[in-house]
Amino acid sequence: MRTLVLLLLMLAGLGQAAVRLDTAARPSAGESQPSPWVRTVQGWEQLDTLRTAPVAQLALHPGVVAAGLLCGSMLVLLAWNRDE
Repeated sequence: MRTLVLLLLMLAGLGQAAVRLDTAARPSAGESQPSPWVRTVQGWEQLDTLRTAPVAQLALHPGVVAAGLLCGSMLVLLAWNRDE
């Protein structure tokens, strides 16, 4: 039980450290903007010419995914739990 609590505390600490490092790595509002030029296979091109239409996001509720995982897990458990 102590090992489980220790592992959970370590994971929580690593998560906090990751969040703090992520916010520290973000550029501040006063820094310059990135260059509008991008290196491609054809050479240097302006970023505006490379913009494509946004990819459509699948609007799937997390509860649907959880229910699907639960049903799939139960089916697998039932399939291997047959008494022969």
